[in-house]
Amino acid sequence: MRRLFIFLFLLPSLSYAFEANDCSYGGFVYGFTARNYPIQNFPPTVDPTEGTSVGTDTGVLPFLYLKDGENYGGTGADNFFAIKYLGVFYGKGTISLYSYVNDGITAEVDGTKILFTDAFGDSCWKVNPVEPYSRFCSGWFKVDEGFHLLTIKYFEKEGVAVINAGWDYPDPETKIIPFPKERFLSPGLMIEYYSGEFSKESSCGSEVVETPSKEWGAQAPCKGWQGDDWSSRWTGYLLIEKDGNYKICTKSDEKARVYIDDVLIIDAWDAHSIREDCNYGDCSKSVFLKMGAHSLHIQHYEGTGDAYFSLGWGNSCDGNVNTFDTIPLKFLVLMGKKCKEPPKPFSQRVVEAVRGGGEIGCEMAGKGYYGLIFVLLPIFYLILRRRWA
Repeated sequence: MRRLFIFLFLLPSLSYAFEANDCSYGGFVYGFTARNYPIQNFPPTVDPTEGTSVGTDTGVLPFLYLKDGENYGGTGADNFFAIKYLGVFYGKGTISLYSYVNDGITAEVDGTKILFTDAFGDSCWKVNPVEPYSRFCSGWFKVDEGFHLLTIKYFEKEGVAVINAGWDYPDPETKIIPFPKERFLSPGLMIEYYSGEFSKESSCGSEVVETPSKEWGAQAPCKGWQGDDWSSRWTGYLLIEKDGNYKICTKSDEKARVYIDDVLIIDAWDAHSIREDCNYGDCSKSVFLKMGAHSLHIQHYEGTGDAYFSLGWGNSCDGNVNTFDTIPLKFLVLMGKKCKEPPKPFSQRVVEAVRGGGEIGCEMAGKGYYGLIFVLLPIFYLILRRRWA
C-alpha cells in the first residue's frame, strides 16, 4: 500500500483571521462533521443522507467511533438511524480503509463510491446477519495528490450499534485504530444570522452548510422574524492546492461582500436583485492565492423580496448568472470561533472580589484580597470619621 499524508496543521494558515461582534474567528477545526438521519427501510435502497432528506447537525466529532450504549453521535435514538461523517484530508496514492461495524457501512471519496466488503466479499451496506456480533469490512481507493473529501455513511437498524473506522490494518480485527483527527479538517461553512445589518443583540443562531450556496426565498432564516431586513455572516477557510491566479465570484440577492485573508475582494453592497459579481468588480480579473488555507469571511444582507447567496470560482465567473459553478466542499472547511464574555454588573464583580476571585478595575484583576480592601476602606473611613467627630 502506497500513500502520503501531510499533517494538516502544517499547512500555511492564519491562527487569527478577524474579529466581529466581540468574537474572534480563526484556527482550524479538526475532526469529522457529522449529520444524522432517521430511516425506515432496511437495508436502505435509497441513500437516506442524500436527495431531499434533511439531517440533523450532530456537530464535529474528533474520531469516527460509535459503540452501543456509549455514543450515538448525537442522534438521540437507539435504533433506525443513519449517520453521515465528512472529513477533508490532503494525500495521494492507494489508501485502504478498515471498519468493524454493526449494521451497515459504505464510503465515498470526492463523490466516487468505495465498495466496503466483508470476509465473504459481500457488500457491508446491509443489516448485520448475525446479531449481536459485528463484522470486519474493508475497502480501498486511489487519489492524486491534493485535497479530498472522505464521506463515511453508517446505518443502524436495531440491537447493537457499532462503527469503528480507520486506515491502519488492525490486529486483531476488533482493534481498529480510529482515523487520527489531526489528519482531517471539518468541511463546510458556518452561517450566523442577525436582524438588520449584523446586530449582535439580535442574533438567532447559526448553522453549518455543506455547500457555499443557499436559497431562502421569501422566508426568514429564524422563527419569529419577518422575511426582510436580516443579514448572515459566513466563515471558514478556502483551501488552495497550487499557487496561482483564481477568479472568485458571487451570485446574490440583495447585498454581498467577500473577504479573503481579511482583504475585501468583492464589494457588492448595493441593493440588487439576483446578480453575479466578480473579484474587484471585474470578471476579467483574478486574485493570486498561494497553496494552503485562506480565511474566508462573507457578509450577506436581505432587504426586501427573495434572498439568495452563492460563492463560485473559475471560468464560470463571467458575469452570467446562468453559468455558475460553486466551490466544491473539499476546498471549504470550518473556522474556529471564540467570543468574549459580556461584562459583569458592578455589583456581581464586588461580590466575587470579596470572595477572592473577581476583579474591580484593571489593577485589581485576579487579586481578590485587593478587591476586598477596595470595598472595606470606605467602611473604615466612615467608622473613624464618626469617632473623630
